Amino acid sequence: MLLALVAAGIAAPASAQPAPGLGKGADAPASEVLLVVTRYQVIGTNPLGAEETEAVLKPYLGEHRSLASLEASAIALETRMRERGFAFHRVIVPAQRPELGVVRLEVLRFTLGNVNVSGNRFFTRENVLKSVPALKTGDAPDVVELARQLSLANEHPAKRLTVTMRESTTSDALDAEVQVRDVQSSQLFIGLVGNTRDEYNLINRNTGYTRLTLGYQNSNLFDLDHVGTLAYTTSPEELDAVRQYAGFYSLPLYALSSQVSAFYVQSDVDTGSVPVGGVPFNVSGRGKFYGARFTYTLPRVADVTQLLSVAYDVRSFENTIDVLGGVLPGTPVTTRPLSVRYQARGERAWGGASGYVEYAVNVSGSDSASFDAARNGATDSWDAFRAGFDANYLWNRWVLATRLRGQFSSDILIPGEQFGVGGATSVRGLREREYAGERGYSVTLEGVGPALVGDARPVVFLDHGYAYQRQTPLPVAGVINGGQSATSTGVGVRWNWQRKLDVSADLAYVLEGLKDAPGVEGTPAGHVKLHFSVFYRF
Repeated sequence: MLLALVAAGIAAPASAQPAPGLGKGADAPASEVLLVVTRYQVIGTNPLGAEETEAVLKPYLGEHRSLASLEASAIALETRMRERGFAFHRVIVPAQRPELGVVRLEVLRFTLGNVNVSGNRFFTRENVLKSVPALKTGDAPDVVELARQLSLANEHPAKRLTVTMRESTTSDALDAEVQVRDVQSSQLFIGLVGNTRDEYNLINRNTGYTRLTLGYQNSNLFDLDHVGTLAYTTSPEELDAVRQYAGFYSLPLYALSSQVSAFYVQSDVDTGSVPVGGVPFNVSGRGKFYGARFTYTLPRVADVTQLLSVAYDVRSFENTIDVLGGVLPGTPVTTRPLSVRYQARGERAWGGASGYVEYAVNVSGSDSASFDAARNGATDSWDAFRAGFDANYLWNRWVLATRLRGQFSSDILIPGEQFGVGGATSVRGLREREYAGERGYSVTLEGVGPALVGDARPVVFLDHGYAYQRQTPLPVAGVINGGQSATSTGVGVRWNWQRKLDVSADLAYVLEGLKDAPGVEGTPAGHVKLHFSVFYRF
């Protein structure tokens, strides 16, 4: 009854029979003018404005030598409606006797008869329907808006929705089937990450080589899909030396295709990764960090989901400082960056890709003297560009993946705002953030093979990273100015049990190491390190 609905996750019913034409007679000979159209009169419920309708139909005024050319005007108007999200409208050329060159086009409007929900085990029907407010019985939904709501709903950590349209028993209507895949919205989790000991790692000698995280998440607070997460991280080896606290809260605004989120992290160690709303928050200095983000789901382009977000963070670092070669502990410095990010992602049968670009500028915080004390020459009016790209490709039962992260800034930055190289999510085999700079990038190429014994999947990888640290006005102890790069390769394994237990291990061999800085040994070429993680959801 309708042309195909153009929205991800929405399947269209079978197409309708051809529309009736001007009459039953055959088209006129090619040389004979059938009709001269001076104006189109659109009857029925036209969702487009008068000016837009006139602009679409203007090319179809004048002489017509066939019925097909007249029907092209109806097709053009219907196509524009679909582009605007009104896929439940159809345009036909009804049987008529045109007078004075006026041709009538009729808009047929299909509405929703019934909305059925199936497959939901842990979320109520009412909750599911709140996720897709565009589905209202008796109305013709805007499928562009519906696609945006589906994209936002499928960001939820505990449920996935698919909408299918089908014929209805009600005249001039369609039924919507909302299919749900969900899991428990409330869960406890525990995680253990770490790496093998090495003689170059002075930091972990004092804080331990492993991190234990305990946490709780509820992803359906108040039956409104609000997500709340609390987590605590410590070191099993040095319980008193490592304390990291994290809290996260997000609430979707489905009617506005938007989401609001906030986080708080407190850490008494310089590096680490704390789970914040299902995404690891990479700690780049000891201190307190909190902020809020507003994310708006833009209209889809083909099968590409687009997101635009604005964030405001407060990052209070308890840094060590360097003054004329001397080190003083515990001098705080605070940045308050405002950032704007554009993100896009798309999925195909062969794989998928996603990427983002971000601009961040510090709008307030500590004064220039504090920045200069934290790092000689650092400015409190800094800005930076950041970007990331991820892609995966399915090939002969293998998943080939690449990951790229980068940052560029022309300012001298405090250590916590620099781009870090090294660690389990950067260049494996190196210490976490072993080298950092104002500019840098990291690239990972990874292949995950088919399941072997007990569903364990083999992994091969190649990591490379580079960071450039700007020259400061005065020399800084333990710091090498300029650029350094590092490369590693290795093998690993990934194993999942019943979607509850995730185990990963990577054995890295350093191909290109880092230089020694005064008082700090760099990880050399030939070094071998094992990174591992275990995560369990109760």
